[in-house]
Amino acid sequence: MSRSPLAGVALALCPLLSLLVEPGAAPAQEPFVEPEQEPSPPPVDVYGRPHPDGLEAILEKMQGAWRLVEIVDDALPAEGRLEVGYLLVSAHFLAIEVHMTWEDTDGEPLEDAFQSGIHEFTFDGPDRLVAASLIGSYLDDEEELEWEVPTSVREFQVHVADTALTLLRDDGSYLVFERHHGDQARERNLFGTRPGEESLFGTPPARDDAAEPAPADGDGDNSEDGGDG
Repeated sequence: MSRSPLAGVALALCPLLSLLVEPGAAPAQEPFVEPEQEPSPPPVDVYGRPHPDGLEAILEKMQGAWRLVEIVDDALPAEGRLEVGYLLVSAHFLAIEVHMTWEDTDGEPLEDAFQSGIHEFTFDGPDRLVAASLIGSYLDDEEELEWEVPTSVREFQVHVADTALTLLRDDGSYLVFERHHGDQARERNLFGTRPGEESLFGTPPARDDAAEPAPADGDGDNSEDGGDG
C-alpha cells in the first residue's frame, strides 16, 4: 500500500507542537485589553465655550424669560413704588429692563426710574455670577437719560429654581423673578399689563381700528381752493 507523501510532514510537526502546548492544557490566549477611549469633551454652550465645572444645571435652569416680582433695596423706597421688569437669559448673555415710578397718597406720580441693558456673564464659584455690561441706559438723579459705560461689572449671588430666580448683591439688596411663559406674554403688553388694565404709566388711549387715519398735510379735499378751476 502506498503512503501519502504528506504523512511524514504531519508526523514531523508533532514534536514542535509538543513544545508549544503542554499535554492536557488549552492553548494559551492573549489577555483582553480594553481599547483606550478618548475622554468625552466637556459640555459647551451654543457658542462652543465650556461650562465651568458643576454649573451646567444652574446655567440650564436660568435660560429663558423671567418677570420681576420683587425688589428689595434700601435705595429704592418701597412705599408708593410701582415697578415692572423682565429678564431674558440666553447662553451666557442676559438682557434686563426695569421701569419704576413712585406715587403719592393721591396716586400722582412723584418720580420715575429706568434701567435697561444687555450683559455677558460668567460664574466665579458655584453661585457667583459676574456680569459685564455690553450696552445699556438708565435715568440719573435728575431723570435724565444716561448711557451705561461698557464693561461695567456687577456681581450677584444667583439662586435659581424651576419657577423662581433671585439675584442677590453683597449689600443685601436683591431682585426676584418668576418664570414668564409664552401664554402669559400674549396676554400682556410691553409694560406687563393686560389690554384695558391701567399700568404704572397710566391708561393707554382707546384704539379704534375702524377709524380712518387723519389726512396728512396737503392731502384731502382742495375744493376750497377752487379745485381745477
